[in-house]
Amino acid sequence: MKRLHNFSDSPSIIDHYMWQLRDVQIQKDRDRFRENVRRIGRVIGYEISKHLNYKEQSIQTPLAQINATRFRR
Repeated sequence: MKRLHNFSDSPSIIDHYMWQLRDVQIQKDRDRFRENVRRIGRVIGYEISKHLNYKEQSIQTPLAQINATRFRR
């Protein structure tokens, strides 16, 4: 089942980055424009990661053994 997440359904930091991408004055600053595209990519990547498969696994840390969540391959 494909999931579609519309970021404009609710306010988010992406709105601010999109506002800057659309602003004619800010578009002239290539570094800022590129950084905002990177930031949007990171937020989208984070949202995608919420829907990936994970599993709990026991690991030994320097202090104790714990159950931690990791990506399921």
